[in-house]
Amino acid sequence: MTPSHLLIPTYRNLLTALGNWLRKAAEQVDDTNSLMAERLAPDMFPLSTQIRFACVQAHEGGHRLMGNAIPGTVEDLLNEGRAGGEQPGTLAQALIRIDETLAALDGCDTAAMDVAGDKP
Repeated sequence: MTPSHLLIPTYRNLLTALGNWLRKAAEQVDDTNSLMAERLAPDMFPLSTQIRFACVQAHEGGHRLMGNAIPGTVEDLLNEGRAGGEQPGTLAQALIRIDETLAALDGCDTAAMDVAGDKP
Protein backbone atom coordinates (compact mmCIF):
# COMPACT_ATOMS: atom_id res chain seq x y z
CA MET A 1 0.00 0.00 0.00
CA THR A 2 1.45 3.35 -1.02
CA PRO A 3 0.68 6.84 0.29
CA SER A 4 -1.08 7.78 -2.94
CA HIS A 5 -3.28 4.68 -2.71
CA LEU A 6 -4.31 5.72 0.79
CA LEU A 7 -4.61 9.48 0.41
CA ILE A 8 -6.23 10.08 -2.97
CA PRO A 9 -9.13 7.59 -2.76
CA THR A 10 -9.85 8.56 0.84
CA TYR A 11 -10.09 12.28 0.14
CA ARG A 12 -11.86 11.66 -3.16
CA ASN A 13 -14.56 9.55 -1.48
CA LEU A 14 -15.02 11.98 1.41
CA LEU A 15 -15.19 15.10 -0.75
CA THR A 16 -17.50 13.42 -3.27
CA ALA A 17 -19.84 12.40 -0.44
CA LEU A 18 -19.73 15.92 1.00
CA GLY A 19 -20.64 17.39 -2.38
CA ASN A 20 -23.49 14.91 -2.77
CA TRP A 21 -24.85 15.77 0.69
CA LEU A 22 -24.77 19.46 -0.17
CA ARG A 23 -26.58 18.85 -3.46
CA LYS A 24 -29.20 16.79 -1.63
CA ALA A 25 -29.63 19.59 0.91
CA ALA A 26 -30.11 22.04 -1.96
CA GLU A 27 -33.05 19.95 -3.17
CA GLN A 28 -34.74 20.07 0.23
CA VAL A 29 -34.10 23.60 1.50
CA ASP A 30 -35.36 26.85 0.00
CA ASP A 31 -32.55 29.10 1.23
CA THR A 32 -29.47 26.97 0.69
CA ASN A 33 -27.07 29.83 1.33
CA SER A 34 -28.28 30.15 4.91
CA LEU A 35 -27.04 26.59 5.50
CA MET A 36 -23.48 27.77 4.98
CA ALA A 37 -23.54 29.79 8.22
CA GLU A 38 -25.14 27.03 10.30
CA ARG A 39 -23.35 25.19 13.11
CA LEU A 40 -24.35 21.82 14.53
CA ALA A 41 -23.27 23.04 17.97
CA PRO A 42 -22.37 26.51 19.28
CA ASP A 43 -18.68 25.64 19.63
CA MET A 44 -18.34 24.27 16.09
CA PHE A 45 -17.18 26.09 12.99
CA PRO A 46 -19.92 26.99 10.50
CA LEU A 47 -20.51 24.60 7.61
CA SER A 48 -18.74 26.91 5.17
CA THR A 49 -15.56 26.80 7.26
CA GLN A 50 -15.67 23.03 7.65
CA ILE A 51 -16.02 22.56 3.89
CA ARG A 52 -13.04 24.83 3.18
CA PHE A 53 -10.92 23.13 5.83
CA ALA A 54 -11.77 19.68 4.40
CA CYS A 55 -10.52 20.91 1.03
CA VAL A 56 -7.37 22.34 2.63
CA GLN A 57 -6.56 18.99 4.23
CA ALA A 58 -6.73 17.23 0.87
CA HIS A 59 -4.55 19.85 -0.85
CA GLU A 60 -2.05 20.06 1.97
CA GLY A 61 -1.62 16.32 2.37
CA GLY A 62 -0.93 15.87 -1.32
CA HIS A 63 1.54 18.73 -1.57
CA ARG A 64 3.43 17.69 1.54
CA LEU A 65 3.76 14.10 0.35
CA MET A 66 5.00 15.28 -3.06
CA GLY A 67 7.52 17.54 -1.33
CA ASN A 68 5.98 20.66 -2.87
CA ALA A 69 5.49 24.03 -1.27
CA ILE A 70 1.89 24.71 -0.29
CA PRO A 71 0.45 26.94 -3.06
CA GLY A 72 -1.24 30.27 -2.44
CA THR A 73 -4.60 28.83 -3.43
CA VAL A 74 -4.52 26.76 -0.25
CA GLU A 75 -3.90 29.91 1.79
CA ASP A 76 -6.90 31.47 0.01
CA LEU A 77 -9.02 28.50 1.09
CA LEU A 78 -7.79 28.88 4.66
CA ASN A 79 -8.68 32.57 4.64
CA GLU A 80 -12.15 31.80 3.27
CA GLY A 81 -12.59 29.24 6.02
CA ARG A 82 -11.42 31.63 8.72
CA ALA A 83 -13.94 34.21 7.48
CA GLY A 84 -16.73 31.64 7.27
CA GLY A 85 -18.60 32.99 10.28
CA GLU A 86 -18.92 36.49 8.85
CA GLN A 87 -18.78 35.67 5.14
CA PRO A 88 -19.98 32.10 4.66
CA GLY A 89 -20.33 32.35 0.90
CA THR A 90 -22.85 30.39 -1.10
CA LEU A 91 -23.55 26.72 -1.52
CA ALA A 92 -22.51 27.05 -5.17
CA GLN A 93 -19.14 28.46 -4.12
CA ALA A 94 -18.63 25.59 -1.69
CA LEU A 95 -19.38 23.06 -4.42
CA ILE A 96 -16.87 24.80 -6.68
CA ARG A 97 -14.19 24.50 -3.97
CA ILE A 98 -14.95 20.79 -3.63
CA ASP A 99 -14.79 20.27 -7.40
CA GLU A 100 -11.51 22.21 -7.62
CA THR A 101 -10.04 20.06 -4.88
CA LEU A 102 -11.17 16.85 -6.58
CA ALA A 103 -9.54 18.05 -9.81
CA ALA A 104 -6.32 18.81 -7.91
CA LEU A 105 -6.34 15.29 -6.46
CA ASP A 106 -6.71 13.88 -9.96
CA GLY A 107 -3.66 15.90 -11.01
CA CYS A 108 -1.39 14.72 -8.19
CA ASP A 109 1.92 13.18 -9.16
CA THR A 110 1.42 9.81 -7.50
CA ALA A 111 5.00 8.73 -8.21
CA ALA A 112 6.32 11.74 -6.29
CA MET A 113 3.88 11.05 -3.46
CA ASP A 114 4.99 7.49 -3.15
CA VAL A 115 8.72 8.31 -3.22
CA ALA A 116 8.28 10.94 -0.53
CA GLY A 117 6.20 8.53 1.53
CA ASP A 118 9.36 7.10 3.10
CA LYS A 119 10.13 10.43 4.75
CA PRO A 120 8.75 11.40 8.15
